[in-house]
Amino acid sequence: MPSDERLEVLGEIIKVFGAGLELKPLLNAIAAAVARLTGADSCLIYVMDPTSRELVLYGASSPHPRHIGRIKMKLGEGITGWVAERQSVVAIPARAYEDERFKFFHSLPEDRYEAFFSAPLVASNGQLLGVMNIQHAQPHEHTREETELLLALANMVARAIENARMYVEAKQRAKHLEALFRLARVVDNHRGVVDEALTFIGQMLEDILGVPTCRVLVYEPEKQRFQGPRGMRIRPSHPLFDRLLRSQGPFVYEDSVGVVPLRFGRQCVGAILAYADGGLDDSTLSLLGDLSTHVAAFLRTILLEAEVRRAREALEVRKVLERAKWVLIERRGMTEADAHRWLQQTAMQRRIPLRQVCEAVLIAEGLWQTEGDDVAQASRPPADAPAE
Repeated sequence: MPSDERLEVLGEIIKVFGAGLELKPLLNAIAAAVARLTGADSCLIYVMDPTSRELVLYGASSPHPRHIGRIKMKLGEGITGWVAERQSVVAIPARAYEDERFKFFHSLPEDRYEAFFSAPLVASNGQLLGVMNIQHAQPHEHTREETELLLALANMVARAIENARMYVEAKQRAKHLEALFRLARVVDNHRGVVDEALTFIGQMLEDILGVPTCRVLVYEPEKQRFQGPRGMRIRPSHPLFDRLLRSQGPFVYEDSVGVVPLRFGRQCVGAILAYADGGLDDSTLSLLGDLSTHVAAFLRTILLEAEVRRAREALEVRKVLERAKWVLIERRGMTEADAHRWLQQTAMQRRIPLRQVCEAVLIAEGLWQTEGDDVAQASRPPADAPAE
């Protein structure tokens, strides 16, 4: 292939990488572009199923609709499984079908192809993601230059699979959290940020219990603290901290504070602290305990809603980030790692959100949508890029 045409095809591959995050259509498009770039007759991309630990055919340069998702190999099975198990490259110039490791499928025309190049697809953390096979119908010597190109492409495919999986996980997490939120949603008359919700519940309890001060705190296990409105916190160093995590019911602290741990099932989600001069009488403390189940459910609902919102925002940021990286790779000649690093460093240096930097890149390149369009629309590829 002439160098000008090769550069053109390489540009198409870069566009494919930035075009979408749905795995199967993405890998089909990548396989077709890789086959064209290398002059191969076939490119097959297998992805490791993390559950079954099998290699599943996910992408093919030639139309194989009946086989996508159905052809599977175990580690060590066939040349593909051998490459996956050892994470080593195999290059056979001719009669690959005579190799003792070769596995016949009979339904694939590639079974009789002569040359076979297979490379593992490895994540940045060293985890096996899959295998990419390049095949020629006629004998073909894999030159050093071509081998380096194929390994570079394999690395790009691995990054694409990583990004696609993160996208799928973020989308599934958002759906899962939204489902949990709907199940847990028993009160819908107050929606807002967590701090506002805590203030609202505290004021409501003050009215119901007839106490001058009532505070509701949410437990943040990742930060090891109970967090309340207006900066109120209970940290592990406070005598109440361990007792709140251990206690199953209301108790009195220092004679004047009624304390109720809030539990959703076995999980501690927060606490109620009610202050009264002279302390709380038994009936008030008992009522507070009775109300705690409903408050815990309400608090759990608010926390789930906030987490769903964060998951959705993370998903939108991921879309804009991938779009901005594609722009820097395509139009600025950066590698994916350099593009990602540049976006992060720019955000830190200017002390602005990463999403804002990504949007600025798209605006600068004239790829941002008109006013009123949401981020999902802005994250779409240009018209000449392959569809997802």
